[in-house]
Amino acid sequence: MYRLCAIIKYVILLVIVSLSCCFIRNKMRNDHQTFNLRPKRKVKSIDCLGLFYNEEETLLDIRSQMEHNEQVVESLPVNISKLFSCDDLIKKNGYITSSLTKEEEEFPIAFSILMFKRPEQFERLLRAIYRPQNIYCIHVDLKTFTRPFSSVKKISSCFPNVFMASQRVNVIWGHNVLDAELVCMRDLLKYKWKYLINLTGQEFPLKANWELVKILKAYNGANDIEGTIKHINKDRWKNSGKPPHNLVLVKGATHIIACRGYIEFVMNDKRALDFVEWARLSTHPEEVFFSTLNHNPFLNVPGSYRGVPETGPNKPFLARFKNWGGLKCFGKRVRAICIIGVGDLHYLLNASELFVNKFYDDFEPVALDCMEELIYNRTALAPVLQKTFDVGIWANLPFVKNKNN
Repeated sequence: MYRLCAIIKYVILLVIVSLSCCFIRNKMRNDHQTFNLRPKRKVKSIDCLGLFYNEEETLLDIRSQMEHNEQVVESLPVNISKLFSCDDLIKKNGYITSSLTKEEEEFPIAFSILMFKRPEQFERLLRAIYRPQNIYCIHVDLKTFTRPFSSVKKISSCFPNVFMASQRVNVIWGHNVLDAELVCMRDLLKYKWKYLINLTGQEFPLKANWELVKILKAYNGANDIEGTIKHINKDRWKNSGKPPHNLVLVKGATHIIACRGYIEFVMNDKRALDFVEWARLSTHPEEVFFSTLNHNPFLNVPGSYRGVPETGPNKPFLARFKNWGGLKCFGKRVRAICIIGVGDLHYLLNASELFVNKFYDDFEPVALDCMEELIYNRTALAPVLQKTFDVGIWANLPFVKNKNN
């Protein structure tokens, strides 16, 4: 009798455990829908977390391997420099073809990506930020050779929400980057989305898509656009004449995070259209156009800033992490900006910025591999990480609290 009772108790316990497991599995299924990532791009013999935590032993190990020219990264399953099928690209390279959560599905993001070389690196960026609810405009420099252009065009054809820009600009740095940006902005306005993030092919996300959505919702319509009057370069428009509509000129970065209303103003308002014609007479017009429109409160541009336009501790710029010299560069500097290497990853693990500029995939490529692994893990662990994710850092930013509605 005692043994029978013990057996019954054991069976009941098994049933309870089984039902609990089913409940947990079903809950995760509901939270993450059809999430089915199959990680196939693992860094060989490298402890990426050790690099992110700046562990000396890990850094010495990877540097030793790089000095001996040892291959530490596996090649991608699908080589985009050769013929490939869309099915192979999507499945073997592990694209996420589900919105994953209802919150993400209901908050589509528009991305523009300007690129001129290295389609392989572009593909990695696209894969990291791709979701079926988002919209992507790809501008390839008119100077780009036929083969890389064809590779990018082929990649974009594999997705209904990724398209090539309607016009290609022969981009000359310091002169007409703005024109390429505006092409994609105009194209993207044909679709539904909440925010626009403009990127280049050498950048990478610091947040998973679910984190981006929560942060942008915390922005609540505010634009994240850099601005300064103190460090303005007046020589750039000495031949442009007086700016129209009594605009106060403000300098800032090309890279922006802007609400839809701001982009609609940029593309349609007569004052913005007059100003873009003025800006085209200057050098680096992209560094004065977006910032000036965002920091002249009398324009009432949606999401613009009503305070003093001076990026710094009182008005941080979190659209990009860029190391112009404020931090030691462990990679290498090219035209003053730090190209991220393995020794720089510890800056990025808990950074408040949303994207990082920039990587060269042929310079210490394991750094980019580890970033890809980090974002993958944050996506896979979203049901757990969301419970403690605090948007307070972003919700209380001055440009969020002091914006034009």
